[in-house]
Amino acid sequence: MEKDSEFCCYHNECLKNVEAGFEKWRQAYGELDWQTYLKRLDKRPETGIWIKEYCDFFKKRSDI
Repeated sequence: MEKDSEFCCYHNECLKNVEAGFEKWRQAYGELDWQTYLKRLDKRPETGIWIKEYCDFFKKRSDI
């Protein structure tokens, strides 16, 4: 776990990458909400295990 984070350093790096990619996807797809983005990202075969775990974690959270 990293200080002041609920994630390890690998998942924190994934968080940065996923958030950075979200804006690019929104520009490409137009209106795209966070949950839809995570679902699409999770289904892509080239998505790595750390990002898949991150997506699963946030798809299950009801407050997002």
